[in-house]
Amino acid sequence: MNAAFSKVAAFEPTGAELPGGKAECPRCGIQFRVLSTQPTKREIEVEDLAMTGLSLKEMGDRLGIADRTVQAHIASLCKKRGVHGLRELMALRIRELSSR
Repeated sequence: MNAAFSKVAAFEPTGAELPGGKAECPRCGIQFRVLSTQPTKREIEVEDLAMTGLSLKEMGDRLGIADRTVQAHIASLCKKRGVHGLRELMALRIRELSSR
């Protein structure tokens, strides 16, 4: 990642919110996409299926997507939840469910 991109990626949007999940840097006016920290509906579906013990292929078959797409959803979830891999993601989910 080059230095200019890393500065923009770490920038907290304080400028104007634009349509389409974009924001504008108040200092330089560069527009960038605001990344959500909330899981998408599909990511939640993948996480729910992962908790049942299905393989990536089985999850993909149930959702009508490729197993590589399932992997991408899991990677996105891990990044959003700050864990490193499916095992940690499942352990976090179990802790969340048991604390309710």
